[in-house]
This record gives sequence, structure tokens and C-alpha cells, in this order.
Amino acid sequence: MLLVSTSAVPEVVSVPVYYDFASTVCYFTHRILGRLCEPLSKAGVDLVWSPIDLTSLVAWSRGDRFTEDRYRNLARLSDELKVPVGVPDHWMDSRPAMAVAISLRGSTQEASWREAVWSWVYEECRSLDESDAVRTIAASASLDVGESWREQLQTLDESTQAAKETGVEGVPTFLLGVWPLGIGIHDDATMLAFLQRFAEKTRQLPKVH
Repeated sequence: MLLVSTSAVPEVVSVPVYYDFASTVCYFTHRILGRLCEPLSKAGVDLVWSPIDLTSLVAWSRGDRFTEDRYRNLARLSDELKVPVGVPDHWMDSRPAMAVAISLRGSTQEASWREAVWSWVYEECRSLDESDAVRTIAASASLDVGESWREQLQTLDESTQAAKETGVEGVPTFLLGVWPLGIGIHDDATMLAFLQRFAEKTRQLPKVH
């Protein structure tokens, strides 16, 4: 008799990750979690990337120049996390890029768009404030985003307000069940262990019928 070895596929646990393309720390988060894609999948962790407008939650205003202290902190994180980065010199208007992400939600192009934006800003050192940035980024990634994304700017505002009411105060924030946790970003091993533990504990909770 032929015996086929099978391993149980864990129940998938979704973890919303609130982000803003204007945040360099969110870029670090994107790269770290991207490196963990395979082990997170095996652990049954599904990351749901959710764009919000950080300027609606904190004192930052679009166009604010970054301080030397901020540059030093980001340089330290870049070294510690082993994620090279080109840091913008001001807080960009990321709303159009995030509206595109919302318009592509659930499609195969959503992840490609996020990758294209992160790379364009933090690796190619371009700005989201450049004229026609959305169209240029889309063309560089061979994506057709059209103009319908403009209709999602209101959705972005509504999503940001909903996140605020949930208790989100910054980015990146992980929504663990009903609890928003703004832990920043840490090394690969720490982030993997953190998300694995949450998924395991979630599966142990009694099911509500």
C-alpha cells in the first residue's frame, strides 16, 4: 500500500498592515516582510496591506522637510535591518499612489504596484511629488492603472478615519484582531516569531458560532 505523507495546512490568519508610501519605515517593513514571504505563508499568515494617510493622524504635513535626527535614525535602521535606502528630503504627497493601490485591491497587480512605488521612491530616489508620478511609475512597471484611481481618494480618507477610530496612531501598524500594534519594524527573526506567535494564539481561541 502506498502511503502519502501530508502535512496539515494551517488555518490562514489575516493581519492587516497599515502603511503610507511616504514613510521610509514602511519601506523597511515592506522589504523585511517580503523576505519572510515563504515562512509566513507556511505559517498561515496572510498580510493585508492597507494604505492610510498618515498626515491625518500625526503632526506631519505634506512638504515638511526632514531633520538631521531623522536621517541619522533612518541610516541606523538601514544598517541594522540590512535594507539599503534612499531617503526623501521631505514628506511627499502619497495619496495618489495609495489611491491606485486601493483601486487595484484584490487584483494580481496590487502587489506589483506596491513594489513599483517602493522601488521608484526608495531605490531610484524619485519623488511622488514629481509631475505625473503615477503614470510614470505605472509605465516603468508595465501596469495599466488608468484614471479610475482618482475615485478612490475619498475611500482613502474614509479608510484613514476608520483606522483612526480603531486606534491606529501611526505606521506601520499591525492590527492583531481588534488590537492595533505599532511596533515599528525589527529584524527578520523577530518579525517572523512575532507574527507566527500571533497566528498560533489566534487559532487556539474558541470559535464563535
